[in-house]
Order: sequence, then structure tokens, then C-alpha cells
Amino acid sequence: MSLALICNKEEYVKFICSAHGVPDDYPLEGAGCAILVESDRGGIMTVVVLGDQVGRSPVHTLSVLAHEATHAKQYLQRFIGEDLFGDETEAYLVGYFTCWLGQEYMKYAGKRNQAIKEKENVN
Repeated sequence: MSLALICNKEEYVKFICSAHGVPDDYPLEGAGCAILVESDRGGIMTVVVLGDQVGRSPVHTLSVLAHEATHAKQYLQRFIGEDLFGDETEAYLVGYFTCWLGQEYMKYAGKRNQAIKEKENVN
């Protein structure tokens, strides 16, 4: 299983159009969604799409990512035909997915903030 994070509408529309042909609604501000994509080689990818988080606390954003990480765990569970993970397995998977998503979001947020500062310096 692969995991991907999309944090802006342009990337989202590009991804959805290439995968499905018609863009779905982008998540509302402060929200997110998880999309299951099945590959033609028999694998799956969970794409977590994060709506605009500007003005939201880091704790709020982390809770959205944890929520979507839980969906990623659920997709994996169904994909491998597992009815029930053990408590620790489930906790580690959600923790791992949340950590990975959080790290990817921090990279995105850092680049976004840097671009905003550079734009302000030009004006």
C-alpha cells in the first residue's frame, strides 16, 4: 500500500482528473478526505486530501490527519482481508500513517510559508 498527501486544490484537480476524469469536490477549509485508488497491478494507494488549513491550529490539522490515517488503515485492512487487527497493530498503523502524513504536511507548510514570505518581500 502506498500513501500520498495532497494539500492544494491545483494538485488535487490534476490528480483526480488523471485518475477519474472528473474532479470531485475539494475538501472544505479545515477538513480532509481519504481516497482509495486501486492500481492495475493489484495494489492500493490511499490519497489523503487536506483542505486549506490556514488559520487552523497545528493540533486541529494533526487531528484531521489522524482521522484520515484511520481511513488509510481501514482501506489496508479491507484490502488484505483482515477482519480485525490486534489493538497494538491497529495503534501502530494509525500512528505510523499519522506521523508520515504529518511530516509531509510540515514539508508542504514550510514551502508554502516560504513562498508567502518571498512574495511579501517582493511587494
